[in-house]
Amino acid sequence: MIPTMRGIFLVVGLVSILAAFPNSAHAFSIPLEVSVEVSVTGQPAPPEVIVEALLWEVRRTLGLPHVAEPRILVLSGIPPLFPGEEVRIEGVIRFAEKNRSVGEVMVRASVRNEPTELSPARILLVSNSPERVRTPGVLFPELTVSGSVRVLIHHKHEMEVPLDLLVKARSMGAGGSRIHLTVGMGRTDKDELRSGHQAMRTYLARAVQRAGHWIFIPPGGEITLVAQRLLPGRVVSGILQLQIAGDPVQLWVEAAGEGDPVLLEEDGIHFRGVVRDPSIVLQGAYAIGEPPLSLWIGGPPFLQEATTGRPLRGNYGVIYEAQVTLANPTDRRGEVALIFAPRGGPAGGILAIDGQIYEIGPTPAFSEVPVVRFPLAPQERRTVLLWISPQAGSWYPVRLEFRTAP
Repeated sequence: MIPTMRGIFLVVGLVSILAAFPNSAHAFSIPLEVSVEVSVTGQPAPPEVIVEALLWEVRRTLGLPHVAEPRILVLSGIPPLFPGEEVRIEGVIRFAEKNRSVGEVMVRASVRNEPTELSPARILLVSNSPERVRTPGVLFPELTVSGSVRVLIHHKHEMEVPLDLLVKARSMGAGGSRIHLTVGMGRTDKDELRSGHQAMRTYLARAVQRAGHWIFIPPGGEITLVAQRLLPGRVVSGILQLQIAGDPVQLWVEAAGEGDPVLLEEDGIHFRGVVRDPSIVLQGAYAIGEPPLSLWIGGPPFLQEATTGRPLRGNYGVIYEAQVTLANPTDRRGEVALIFAPRGGPAGGILAIDGQIYEIGPTPAFSEVPVVRFPLAPQERRTVLLWISPQAGSWYPVRLEFRTAP
């Protein structure tokens, strides 16, 4: 038997949003007051993750589509929440769908940071082909998964009408599925480099903090994990990580429009598929005064699609974990500089170094950008732990270089 999410219940509300808003896009009655219980994770769980989890549960409780846009009118203060801590939240949220008001909802929430052990992803699902979406349909076909899974999404909308990009899941057993969800979605943007950069910044910062929230799918149930309204000419980019307890789930990605979705053909250029063990471990050592130490991110050897063997060029969505030992063999204080140097084309990067996030914005190819300096006392040795992942929309590979600072 798997652990289940604590009950979600409705507080009595005599007036319905349907009565207050007769022109709503949804013709059903929903109470004006709801109470939900939310389970989050993180060390600590940051306020933005708590709000994201709260909105997810409110939408599901009210039966609203996940593209219904919330506007928080009033919300009590939300502190960072450490494992084992609980907080009560009250607020008023207004939802709108396709520019039509659904109504205002008074929310009362009990939020708990549930201590959770998260595992590295065992597979990576990449949805990038067709990259240019010219008709509604399924972008990544249904795949049954379990355990820990990472999903990378990157598509550009080239139709003349808006679409909803949906990541959906269906529980495939008799007991239901409990999913821990860490989401990094970039804002839809005309600049694909910027959208991919925003997605990686959000995802990696949350991954370092082990931040996310739990959801439950009943047996045979189907839910939308993530939804994003996509306007013509815009790019959507995102990274999700799921840890699935209980029954396996089917995952798929679709660009929802009119009619039943059908699987769209790949474009023959970009990547759609499954990559196993999507992490690469690098080790190195550098001493002050030596020639620079270079680590290549997103270069060969490339990981391969599990069935076809097709290479994932650039290793997009793969996590690189680098452990580098720095040493100062001299009798005077020194510094080691870390340099970010794109080599494939314009690129940005998000680096987690010893748990701290460093951001390198869009950078021209063959330029060199200082990231951080590591001070070392005479005869000091220290080990640096670094995480980085090639981000969608950028042109990898990138060279990371450790060198003696002038």
